[in-house]
Amino acid sequence: MKQLLQIVSVGLLLFVVAAIAQEWGYFSSVWFGATATPVTAGEDGEAEALGTVREALALMAHFYSSGADPRFAERMPVAPDLLDEFRGDIEYLSRNNRFQDSRLQKLELRSAVPAGKDGLELRTREFWIHRTFWSDGRGESDPPRSVILYPSYQLMRESTGWRILGREFDRPVAE
Repeated sequence: MKQLLQIVSVGLLLFVVAAIAQEWGYFSSVWFGATATPVTAGEDGEAEALGTVREALALMAHFYSSGADPRFAERMPVAPDLLDEFRGDIEYLSRNNRFQDSRLQKLELRSAVPAGKDGLELRTREFWIHRTFWSDGRGESDPPRSVILYPSYQLMRESTGWRILGREFDRPVAE
């Protein structure tokens, strides 16, 4: 019985050591306050960050078409400055008795580049259809527009996931 207890104890110790070694990034941050490993432009990071951009664009479209419903704003994974920019656009439309309904048709990743320790810059190509309506229900104020945009998003990995800190628009490039 004593020998069985020793075997089980050694096995348990080896299991714990192996588990800590496998998840060292997590254990070192909890025990020693070490920071997360730097972001790489690997497929996992790119896919997760692109998913954040896709989510933000969907919420942004609802935010615009709802006339700045705060329920969409509080769920949008963007920095406050970017959210203020969206609010400014919506206020402009509202002052002119209009609102915008935008539909993202397609989102393509052009490139992903690490930016600092926990940052990533994503360059995308976006295909949108923009429709602008009168607020009083008279219908469309302008004809629908089909637009191709080439934005660059600056993202930062936080404890809750990726957050978009800013965006810039590139000029179309020959493809």
